[in-house]
Amino acid sequence: MSKADQLAELYIDENQLINRKQAAKLLGMSPRDSHRKQKAGLFPPPCVDRNGRKFWRIGVCRHYQHKQLR
Repeated sequence: MSKADQLAELYIDENQLINRKQAAKLLGMSPRDSHRKQKAGLFPPPCVDRNGRKFWRIGVCRHYQHKQLR
């Protein structure tokens, strides 16, 4: 299973918001590893809510940077 398949699988339930630690767990990597992979572009970019907090949205995301991912 390629990383792209894993990332596609990560987008399952549209309404579920998770943090990077949970997203990393779903991808089977450590949170520290996920931070490095995010910088390398191997980890989906986060959404940012109105308060500036980052989160990962599982499901179809309307954010421009997420559309680039697939």
